[in-house]
Amino acid sequence: MLSKDKRICPCCGKTLKPIPPDRYGYPKCVGLSANGVEFCIINSSRLMSYTRKPRSGIGGNENILNFYSAVVLDRHCDKVYKGSKYHSSMRPSESLRRKIERGGLSLYDPNIRLLCGNCENLVALDKNPCRSLGVSETLFAFISFVFMILLVLAVAEVLPWTTLGITALAGIIAAAVFFPIVLFLIRFIEKRFNNIVPIDEYDNLIYPPTEIKLNTSIRSPYLREGNVLTVKLDDGEVHIYLVHKADNCEFSICCEDDEREQIKQRLSECAELELTFEGKRVGTAEILEVIL
Repeated sequence: MLSKDKRICPCCGKTLKPIPPDRYGYPKCVGLSANGVEFCIINSSRLMSYTRKPRSGIGGNENILNFYSAVVLDRHCDKVYKGSKYHSSMRPSESLRRKIERGGLSLYDPNIRLLCGNCENLVALDKNPCRSLGVSETLFAFISFVFMILLVLAVAEVLPWTTLGITALAGIIAAAVFFPIVLFLIRFIEKRFNNIVPIDEYDNLIYPPTEIKLNTSIRSPYLREGNVLTVKLDDGEVHIYLVHKADNCEFSICCEDDEREQIKQRLSECAELELTFEGKRVGTAEILEVIL
């Protein structure tokens, strides 16, 4: 599950070392409670991937920040203020740190924010099947309500007990199938996607500037928006992030700022590039333009 030695940061091109954001670098989504507990705003309403729905549709975090800055928080508590309208919108930084250190499926928790420990840019899992678990909770509550109504009708002999039994069996089967499907989707995603994208403090996808354009004659399951591909050069490797896939593929270069111009110059001297994804061959692409 989400191997720590394979995920590449789309910003700096180094192996992702996830850490929680802090209030000094990201004051619009990280605050400090009245008793000195650092907390992070979580926009947990997102269901679709960032590359499919770039805008979160959520406004500023100021109201939530102000609310939690005035209350007392437990730095180790994962469940916060169930009675508050803001309870699902915040997690203490210490709670996030524990989940990140745990790794694996914990990183797929929808109530989590990640920062690249190398370049300190906000990133997120692009596709996350676990975001549907919130919907499943609502669906489970609805099914339970329907089941109780059927139970009352069965007790009142309005409906046969067999109808109640069939309904209960269908619910058990649906639950038994749902969670394995989520795990299967996670494994599929980890084989085909880098699945790490840059975001801003309001949970919107960031489109890095296009720096290299390649042809689109390649047909590969790894040639997807949001994926990081690898280019092998004579003196090393360069990671490039697929920003847009249209008539031509537009990539940004995953590197530190002081390396960018040098890498662009090296790429501009090539006629075509051999692309790989985690060691798997994607194909050879013709360079159409390197934006210097």
